[in-house]
Amino acid sequence: MVHVFVAGMLANQTYQMHASVQLSNGISLQDPNHSFTTASAPHTAPLQIANSGIQTHEPGIELFDTLIPYTSAQLFKIDLAGDVI
Repeated sequence: MVHVFVAGMLANQTYQMHASVQLSNGISLQDPNHSFTTASAPHTAPLQIANSGIQTHEPGIELFDTLIPYTSAQLFKIDLAGDVI
């Protein structure tokens, strides 16, 4: 069994995909088409981020971890202005 993780899917949208595999011995396999609808995004607490006021910033993004005991961890990427991206 092969698991494929695809990023960037939107909530409550219908998608269609299939897989093609080419093995090293030359055999190719084609998976049938699969159609599915993604679920609604889970409700999360409002995210509030304050800029520290530091005048110089390094380029890039920050990773914010909402690790709460007994729940699934959720990660957010934020830009340097504190906006979730």
